[in-house]
Order: sequence, then structure tokens, then C-alpha cells
Amino acid sequence: MSITPTDLYLLSEGKPPESEDLLRLITVGRELWVDYICERYLRNYIAKGGSKVKLLVGEKGTGKTHLLRLVLADAKELRYKTVYLSARSCRLSDLPALYREIAEKCVGEELVRGLCRQVAQKIKDTDYDGSDSFPRFIYDEFHSPKMAESRIRKEIANYFRDTDLNENFKTFGYVVTNSRMISSSTSNIEIACDWLRGIPADREVTRHRKELFLYGSLNRSNSRDWLNSLILLCKLAGYSGLIVAIDDLEVIMEKSDRKYIFTKNQALDICELVRQLIDDTELLSGCMFLLSGRKSIIEDNNRSFRSYDALWARLQTGLAEYRKFNPFADLVDIDKHLASSDRFLVTIFERIKELVADQKLETIPATDSRASASELQKIVIDAVHDGVRKR
Repeated sequence: MSITPTDLYLLSEGKPPESEDLLRLITVGRELWVDYICERYLRNYIAKGGSKVKLLVGEKGTGKTHLLRLVLADAKELRYKTVYLSARSCRLSDLPALYREIAEKCVGEELVRGLCRQVAQKIKDTDYDGSDSFPRFIYDEFHSPKMAESRIRKEIANYFRDTDLNENFKTFGYVVTNSRMISSSTSNIEIACDWLRGIPADREVTRHRKELFLYGSLNRSNSRDWLNSLILLCKLAGYSGLIVAIDDLEVIMEKSDRKYIFTKNQALDICELVRQLIDDTELLSGCMFLLSGRKSIIEDNNRSFRSYDALWARLQTGLAEYRKFNPFADLVDIDKHLASSDRFLVTIFERIKELVADQKLETIPATDSRASASELQKIVIDAVHDGVRKR
């Protein structure tokens, strides 16, 4: 396969590539954990309505982000909606804030098209993709456009009526499908999607929302219901569920210019958010949260997960000491995952070296990241350079 300049640069920095195909090609030892997650959770437990939280911890450069992206790539192939977030680039202060970050990546044209396609299949077997109005596909089966539109409205109402969505979210589904399939109203779809994203509204926007019978707004007390409803809407749009990866949680421990990036209260807010996610797995349906950070987040520190008693009590069940990597634990030790095979690093080196050599490159991007890289990252960086020289 061809390696893009972006992926080549990322590999030369010791980072996982963007390409999911390349990510899979350079992966070694997926049978240790990823295959278990795919079979046990993606194909079964989550697909059947369960929910789960897994916390990955390990030192810098041991493959946490690589594993997160690999699970997300598998989830996409199994028709899940996937979201990747970094705690460095979004403020995860509470559940409403997390909901908005997730909804920003879930709510949009793909969701609207998916809902329209599912409704259309209730009317007739068609290759309609949900990108434009639908009546023209069925005019030949009815005496008039009005009869065709009446049939579509009936099927839209039936599709959302018998679900577990509350009335506001049923209304959202009706508005966006009706606005796409019949009236072709882009503005109504935009208003409805902004409402579902939890975007605050001024008086004028609120008036437009009420005209569409979209009432209420996202807050702390209803954010769990909004998240559950968003997951259900994804499933109604044809997805198997929702998989969310939240990376770089060690940022709550880090400093910039000798000041903590997050205040103590902000760090505790994130601890409380993780606690809520763990507790809410019994209430949510069809979602998985994969959380990741360096081991500092579970070490003895006044802003780590260990300092937050309500969260620490829930994590301690995953802290049993195993000499070897335990793929079944909810607290996943990535350092032990990396150390599970003596051939791990050697195989990674050879695989990346051969892939890069096949590109017949004259040069590679210059970086200075090797000095601060982990052992695994140095292996990846050296493999890229050796692959270029091998040609």
C-alpha cells in the first residue's frame, strides 16, 4: 500500500498513522487484547445493548493511542459510530461538556442520511441514500405527489413512535427526516441538529426551535438522558452503537510554564466525570468508553484518580496484581501488554521497515523527537529510517 506524507511523518515521530489500513498492517499482537475486545464487546455485549468503560494506563509511548485507534477502526467496520477525543484539546468538565464534544462529531449529515435511509426502507426496498428528497422514488406507486408524501409522513411517525426516545428526541427525528425527504428544508435540519448538539440558543434561535416543537435544553440533570437518546438515534440511523475513546487524560497532572494546565477543581471535575461514566453503564445502552492516560493518573497524587475516593473505590477492582498482562481487566496495563512477547519490538521494527522500503523514498521528514522517545517509539523511528536506507 502507498504511505501518505502525513502518515510517513507521524511514523517518523514514533506516532500511530492516520490510515486505518496502515495502522492494521503495523500492528503486532492484536490477539492479546484487541481481538478480545472486538469479539467479546463489539460483536456481542455492546451490540446487544450493553455498555462498558475500560481504562488504559501505561507510560509514555507504550501504544495506548495506537490501541485506541485500532479498536475504533474495528468498530467502524462493524457499523459503530466512533468518536476520538483528546483531553488536551477539549474541556471535559462535566457530562454536559462531554455530551457536546461527542454530539459535535455524531450529529450532522451522516446521521440525517442514516435516519432517512432507514425510514425509506420501511416504504420500499430502494438504494435511496438520504441525500435528497424521497417522493420521486415512489410517485409511480401513487396517484399523486400528495399521496406519496402522506405515506412518507406516516412511515416517519411510525418509525419514531415505538421507540424509547422521549418526545423531544422523537420530534428531532421527525423534523430532520421530514425536512429532508419531503420539504428539502436545509434550515430546519440545521436548527434541529444544533439543538441536538446541545448548543445554547439566543431568543431568536429559541423561537425557531419552538416552531419546530423542539423544547428544553441540555443541562446537568438531563445530560444522561440526552446521551442515551443520542446513542439510540445513532442506532435508529443504522449504526450498531457508539464507541468513544478519550485519550491523554494525564494532562490533568501536567504543567505549562510552571503552572498546572488544569486547576485542582478542574482535575476533580474530570475524576467525577469518569466516575459518572462508570456508574452510568447500567443506564446507557449500546456504548463503550475507552479512556486512556499515563500511569500518573492512578498514582498517589492529590489530583490523580487515586485522590478522588468515589472514583478510586470503583477502580480498585481492576488493580489486582498479575505477573502477566490480563486482557479481561477493566483497568488495562499497557506496559504489560507491550512486554507480553519478546518478539514484539523486533516484529514491529521489521514490519515497518519493509513497508517503508516498498515506498522507494529518497528522504523522509526531518524530526528531532527521538531524544525524548520511548523504547517503542525509537523502534518505530529507526524502522522508518532503515526502510529508506534499504531501498
